[in-house]
Amino acid sequence: MSDRFGANWWRDSLMARMARHKWLACSGAALTTSGCYEYAVPASDLVAYRDRAADVDVTMNALSLQQNEGWNVGGTAQPLIFPGSSVTDIAGGERWRQEMESLTTLLAPAQPALWPYYVPTLFQSLLGPAGQGLRAVMRPILFPEMDRDFGRGVSLRSLYQQAKWPRDTAIVIDVPGPRAVAIAAALSDHFEPVFTFANWPHPFGVVPAHQTLAATLYYLPIFEYEKNRRPPGAPPMFVLDSNRLSDYTDEASQFDNRYLAQLPTAQALAALGIHHLMYVTDSEREQDDLNRAFVDLEQSGIDVNLVDLEEFQTGDSLAKIPELEESEDDPWFDGFLNTSVSFYFGGSPFWHATFWNHYCRINPKASGERWAGAHAYRYQPAFRANRFGNSHDVVGQVAARVARGTGAVQSVRVGSGGSFASVHAGRSGSIGRAGSFGGG
Repeated sequence: MSDRFGANWWRDSLMARMARHKWLACSGAALTTSGCYEYAVPASDLVAYRDRAADVDVTMNALSLQQNEGWNVGGTAQPLIFPGSSVTDIAGGERWRQEMESLTTLLAPAQPALWPYYVPTLFQSLLGPAGQGLRAVMRPILFPEMDRDFGRGVSLRSLYQQAKWPRDTAIVIDVPGPRAVAIAAALSDHFEPVFTFANWPHPFGVVPAHQTLAATLYYLPIFEYEKNRRPPGAPPMFVLDSNRLSDYTDEASQFDNRYLAQLPTAQALAALGIHHLMYVTDSEREQDDLNRAFVDLEQSGIDVNLVDLEEFQTGDSLAKIPELEESEDDPWFDGFLNTSVSFYFGGSPFWHATFWNHYCRINPKASGERWAGAHAYRYQPAFRANRFGNSHDVVGQVAARVARGTGAVQSVRVGSGGSFASVHAGRSGSIGRAGSFGGG
């Protein structure tokens, strides 16, 4: 170790002398007719060489790298893609342009008890001078899948209305970010949105977080309006982006802005008065990072159920719905038809009326009392082999090259075809560490 540091001292001393003086080099290979030749070494080249020799390759937290070097570090020349791009929000206005820097506050839960579970990280990417470049390219989006899921959210809302808005039931929405925002907007008049988007956009991002941000701008008027008229103490609705664990295969072409979701513990939910959890997804099971959490909730007495959005359809498609022997005898079926919805559980008003018979968590005639239906879909979370079963995979990491002495980031690998590309040309400053609400 001492020999290596001694060699470094000698090299640095030599470089300094070479920068101050012209170097007279004479060797057998370099001899000319005069026997010697003279050349000058620019000091800037020597400093650059010395710095390169002192750089080290490291793995860095992607979010911290963005916060310190700019949201698009290593990808400044790559544009963001906005499917369904629009200049107006759902209200037909453009207030979103002035409100981008206020999202962190505007979208915070109204109830202080829910603040610890709110993750404004994505919204913080638009703050201050460092977010100016991102604000300049942002715009609302609306694409067909978002519109359909908004309709499914309205349909689910009608079912909770039929159940008399139980206060002990929370919702977890876990679908791709823009769609999750659409569903949350449809339910936000009686459920308090708690956004949990814990990353920043990036042009090469594994997670297209900018599209989630754009969808939020589109539905922002709804969230603002409902926040002011929602019943006090409304149950929470945790809004997740299922793209958070998208496949990551190549550090040379992908920026790993993935992250893990976190939900309140059973004790925290019980303190909020929550005893039932409805997991709304487009899959048949929870994502890997929620597996242990859901098992713990069930074992601690929190009733967890799963509803697949694909079961809400237009028309009369009944392929996924088993035949019910006693559905016509349900005491609350007669006269039930909510004509304001266009999506129905099972694809028709008839099957829609049997939803709580299938999911059997709430008896609408008993003010939220637990009720066992004859034809319940019994979702039971159980430990399973997955990448987070025993130890967490590392997500949200990026290869970077830093100066040995100062730790300053010199280059990142992403988007550079496998080599390290300098970050300095695209540096846009730092806004500090982002985190939970109130964390700065």
